[in-house]
Amino acid sequence: MIKVNKVYILFIISSFIFAYLEGGDLPYAVFYTLIIPFIISFIFLYINSRNIDVKFKTDKNTFSRKEQGEITEIINNKGYMPVPYVYYTNNSIKELDSNYKGSLFNLNPDSDKWNKSRIKFIKRGKYNIGSISLELRDYFNIVKYKKDINKNLLVYVYPQIFKISEINSGGRDIYKENYSLDSRNSDIHKYKDIRKYQTGESLKKIHWKVTAKKGELYSKNNDNVSVNDVLLILDMNIKNNYLDASKDMEEELVSYFLSVVNYFINEGIRVHVLISNEKNQDIVLRDAADFEQLLDYFLDNKSRGTKNIIDFIKSYDEYYQDNKWAGVFTLQVDKIFINGIKNLSNMINLFYLADAAYMPYIKDAEKEMENCFSSKVLLIEE
Repeated sequence: MIKVNKVYILFIISSFIFAYLEGGDLPYAVFYTLIIPFIISFIFLYINSRNIDVKFKTDKNTFSRKEQGEITEIINNKGYMPVPYVYYTNNSIKELDSNYKGSLFNLNPDSDKWNKSRIKFIKRGKYNIGSISLELRDYFNIVKYKKDINKNLLVYVYPQIFKISEINSGGRDIYKENYSLDSRNSDIHKYKDIRKYQTGESLKKIHWKVTAKKGELYSKNNDNVSVNDVLLILDMNIKNNYLDASKDMEEELVSYFLSVVNYFINEGIRVHVLISNEKNQDIVLRDAADFEQLLDYFLDNKSRGTKNIIDFIKSYDEYYQDNKWAGVFTLQVDKIFINGIKNLSNMINLFYLADAAYMPYIKDAEKEMENCFSSKVLLIEE
């Protein structure tokens, strides 16, 4: 795309009209003085635009979300004329980094300019780091030439997977455990039952909330999941994208979901996955190869679903009515949700991600859960 300085064009037109009407050497000399640089600028930019090429280098082309990668861009002027003004923008880096402004430089004949960028991949997906925009200008700043270059160099950013040591089945108790979202060694725990504290037990096992209510010491009773297959349901409603875009809660939910799936696969447990999205998914995973295919699904798919998660779960009620251990992952936790799900099955475990900004909203749901929610509950809190 070419843009011309409008003021300069106005001067050319005015000088031509004046020379045509008045005649004489001086008016035509002024006109030629203006038109010749204009023509030279066009030729100059055309040649330079054909002589500029870009090459890319990356330390690898597959990343996990929140991982950093280095991208090296080599802008080369293969011609024998200098390029006085180059404004360079990598479109993918601009999308990933809100502080990225591109770079401005000049290129001497037969020379290179190396740009190195350290990028933290915040969102999963495919990124074409070979998509760039160049803006060239001439010495007189008369003509601007914008050129898009696409080398089609894809980088794949997969969801972050946390290491989970164990998952326990649980009871009515809600147990909050803090997580470092940057950690790859987070543990997810639940508790099936409570019992009176026994002398000599670790103080870490004391259930302080129940102890405060009952006036005597109670302990958490761990009970590991022991099943042949599990059912995991993920709510990918489009509303997930608008809860808090700055904290990427939708990305965190997907990461926790996949971490739990990965845990069961590694334990040799068959996982039946149901995903409520724009196009629903019904998948059975048995091994690591199946899990890799599920990861590929999340490269291309964001939360775009419109169906209510309760209606979605009810449409698959034959899958969990046989008392199969089931987990529901959602960000949409409120009294309406709880009232809709509480009578579906006593084997449904709720996984939800709570953020400090939504704690009043979550706490209202907690009160309702304590009073009437009979399913197992796991609160993942940031």
